[in-house]
Amino acid sequence: MLSTLKNTVLPGMPQRVAVSVLSSTSVKLECYEPADCKHSLITQYKVQKSSCPNFKSDVQTEVVSGGHVLSHQITGLKKGVCFYFTIQAGNIKGFGAPSPVLKCTPSHWSDTAPATDPLCHLSKCSNILSDLRTHFNYLFPTLL
Repeated sequence: MLSTLKNTVLPGMPQRVAVSVLSSTSVKLECYEPADCKHSLITQYKVQKSSCPNFKSDVQTEVVSGGHVLSHQITGLKKGVCFYFTIQAGNIKGFGAPSPVLKCTPSHWSDTAPATDPLCHLSKCSNILSDLRTHFNYLFPTLL
């Protein structure tokens, strides 16, 4: 057991890191354990979040238990604010190198849709139906 502890090294950088938007106030971070962790069991991940790209201020850290794969949701984010994330794999020796910085702005699909009044669409549909009825009556007067 002591020789295993002596041979254990800090883990490398997590692999295949990704961030995806779940809602206007939440994101999901995912990664796989480092490729070089054959001799060290990954037991946790350190997730850092900041609104500052260089992580010099506004840094929040959360340690999450994990293993081969991390899938972690972060909620309570401010809509429309760009956030930056890093992930570090950890074992009994500590945390290894951080992942490349991930960047994400929580939003919702409706944020990009043009703001229109639903009644405007109804009015347009009504006008189209009226035009169709007029053309149909002109082409087929005996059917109605």
